[in-house]
Amino acid sequence: MAVSTCDSKKTFSRRSILAGALGGLGWSSLARADEVAQQVRKDAPIARKEPLKITKLETFLVKPRWLFLKVHTNAGIVGLGEPILEGRALTCAEAVKEIESYLIGKDPRQVVHHWQAIYRHAFYRGGPILTSALSGIDMALWDIKGKALGVPIYELLGGPTRTRIRVYAHAGTPERIKELAAKGFTAFKTGPAKHRPSRYVETPAEVHYAAEKFAELRQAAGDDVDIAIDFHGAISPALAKVLIKALEPYHPMFIEEPVQCQNHDIMAEIARGTHLPIATGERVFTKWGFREVLEKKAATILQPDLSHSSSKRDTSTCRPGPAWGSSSTKMRWPTRSATIGRTASFMMRMTVRWWIGKRYR
Repeated sequence: MAVSTCDSKKTFSRRSILAGALGGLGWSSLARADEVAQQVRKDAPIARKEPLKITKLETFLVKPRWLFLKVHTNAGIVGLGEPILEGRALTCAEAVKEIESYLIGKDPRQVVHHWQAIYRHAFYRGGPILTSALSGIDMALWDIKGKALGVPIYELLGGPTRTRIRVYAHAGTPERIKELAAKGFTAFKTGPAKHRPSRYVETPAEVHYAAEKFAELRQAAGDDVDIAIDFHGAISPALAKVLIKALEPYHPMFIEEPVQCQNHDIMAEIARGTHLPIATGERVFTKWGFREVLEKKAATILQPDLSHSSSKRDTSTCRPGPAWGSSSTKMRWPTRSATIGRTASFMMRMTVRWWIGKRYR
């Protein structure tokens, strides 16, 4: 609707009037918000109110262990996801197939509604298979929504908080660390060195060997880079405590999964016994799982994997901070997934302020 003035004979729109008023207050950037939104809608492949329906879910098994998902729509927009759990690709594919009947004919843009229906309305909730299948579907629906609106996913999650993403590389020898450092890497991750599979209680010689090998990595890298160490949840609680003490003088960036990762009480006990950051999250599912980690102070670094955690939106709500009783907790995405899961993780990393690094492959 236009407003005419008798004196100047000029025509003003409500948008121009609002822009002028806010501009006078120094808020001209806010006045442009509506114009930007109008431009986004103009650039979008389909109109916001145009019908959009899911027509088919299609999975692709790729050896040795990957599963990819395509969610097709009547408008030709296809969403990509990665509903995978390591070693259970066929099981996850069947789980997606069981969910397909609910999604056919639905509007894929109602991402949160569909997550609620699939997860909350089921008699049995949670578990690594369901959350991994749901993660891939959630990923694909967000992909469709972003494509339909013509914007990257991180814009739908609050916008970017960074312009660059730090990555770390795996290195098990001093030579490898020097090679990667020359390429510009400033962070690395390794595992505990050992002559054989660890025992429940180890000899002093084995503990010293692991510490000495890590010390060699630290010496090769210097003190200007970070080196994390991953126990893979395969170390006993008794041995983990001894090994962490032996590693403390060499300042690991963090200790990942020092014990079996579902035992948050034991992990919290270990966290209280060291000044080194404890990390976990690859095998933690849904925001409720991370809530337990935070409430028990079992870790100071969270590692949600978007191919398992069940929901991109819920994962974003796990952002740590004072509300959880910790202003020092950070986040890091492990990305054991392939290209699609990694890309989805990048979208999340763009929006998270408390973030420290990403695995590079």
